[in-house]
Order: sequence, then structure tokens, then C-alpha cells
Amino acid sequence: ITPEMWKNDYGYTVRLPTLWSFSSAGPRQDGLMIPTIVAPGSVVSLWPLSTGNGYRLGEGTSIAAPHVAGAVALLRQASQNKGMVLTAQVLKQALADSSDPLGDKSSAEIGFGVFNASKAWRQLQRIEPIYPLRGYAYNRRLGYGEGLYSREIMPGDVPYYLINQGPEEKVLFWSSTEAWLRPLFQMTSVPSGKLRELPVEYVLPQEPGIYTAWLEGRFLTSQNPVIRLMTTVIRPFLLDQENSYRQEFADDLGAGQYRRYFLKIPSGAKNLQLSLSVPNSVGGGYQGRVR
Repeated sequence: ITPEMWKNDYGYTVRLPTLWSFSSAGPRQDGLMIPTIVAPGSVVSLWPLSTGNGYRLGEGTSIAAPHVAGAVALLRQASQNKGMVLTAQVLKQALADSSDPLGDKSSAEIGFGVFNASKAWRQLQRIEPIYPLRGYAYNRRLGYGEGLYSREIMPGDVPYYLINQGPEEKVLFWSSTEAWLRPLFQMTSVPSGKLRELPVEYVLPQEPGIYTAWLEGRFLTSQNPVIRLMTTVIRPFLLDQENSYRQEFADDLGAGQYRRYFLKIPSGAKNLQLSLSVPNSVGGGYQGRVR
């Protein structure tokens, strides 16, 4: 939701773009990133007359999905007019490579980022051929996955594996989007039809929170990553005897923003008590409203 949408649809002045608190967040249990991208989640649009006068303010994925679907239809039409042949995979890659960041939201919350139709069109003009490479992680506790999602259990030395499903041997050059996730090889040669292991070192910060990072593999001649492997690790706040089963948080948030905290509840606990309050300002009024 952009500041302009907040003002037009709700009459509120909100300084920065926000994400609905009910927006779907990932990753899946097998580590696969969900959602791929996020898109505008509210609009005043036509509705069946049985619900009113034919116009209504709608919110949620029922609005975000048609935003993207309509724009993709226009992208396909424009591409066909230029004689371009687009597969679903090419379109999806272009949407991912052209998306925008959203504040401090992680890839587990917004995927590759915020949908940008004009950038997606420019990206389609220089799209690179998609080579069939697949990556996954495996460990006995979490099983197989196209990424790694670990809650409470620190991943240690869980490696990634690469499969070359194409006809040629390929050499991948590795980088990471975060310092705590380190590929132990700078490059990997993967023959056609073969599998290779990519050892990874995890050096997570000690502070509790959600940590998301990408391992990105590129060919020597590719501008964008040809394979992305997402790692998400949650280091929760503990409720234990050492802290008397209590945690306190104080934070500042702008209008329309929210923050996630992860807590590990002791086994066998029967109750959890939560309290949320807003402090008074110097003039005596509350400094905001929270939910």
C-alpha cells in the first residue's frame, strides 16, 4: 500500500509504503520462497451490483493477483507485437529481476520484492536464456527443499546440492546477499546430468530475529543470477527460567507498519500472557495507536 493509496482509499497520511499485516508470508516448510512478489493490495473497483452500487473498496490477495495478471497480459500482448516468444518461466523471471525492495521487509515476507510493470517490460527486452539448473537442501530433520527453512534448530553445516538438467557442463560463480551465509566454494563446475554439493557455512548473529539470505549463482557472462537458493533461519527469543519466563520489547514504528517477534514457548506450558501498550507523550496524549 503506497502513501497515495492510504490517502485516497482511507484518508490516512502514511509516510512510507507498507505491507498489510495479513499479507501472506513464507517460506514454505521445505524452504521454497512464498510469495514470489507482492503487489498493490487494495483498490476501488467494479463489483457485482448485488453487493452495492457497482463500486467497492477491496483488499487482499483478491486485489493483488488481478493487478499482476492484468499487467502480465499487457506485457504478453506488447511482446507478441514485437515478435517476442515468451514462456511462463521467462515472464516469471522478468517479474523477479525487476521487482523493488520494500523498506526492511525480508524475502520471506515479500519474495523478490514489489511488482514494477514498467521495469518488467524493460527487463524483458534483455532477458537471458534460462538454463535448467536446480538446487535443493536436505537434512534428516527438515527433509528435501528448494531452500532451507530452519526454526529453532541452527543449520550447522547443512549443504546445498545442484543438479544440471541441461545438455552442457556449466560453471557457476557464487555470492551471498548476507555475510552470515558463506558458500565455501567460489565456483562450481556441474557436468550435464550430474549432481554437485555446495558446502555452506552459517555464522548467524546472536541476536534473536528472522534471518533471510540468498546464495546466488551466475555464469561468467550472465548479468542476473541463474539460480537463487534462499535460506531462512529463525533465532527465537527464549522464555525460560533464566529470564523468569518473561520478555519485554520496546520499539518505534511509523504509521501502518508492523514488526514480527518470534518466541520459543517452553514445552508443557499451558498459558501465555501478552500485554501491549503505548506510552504517553509529554503533553499527556498517547503517542499513537497499536493493535
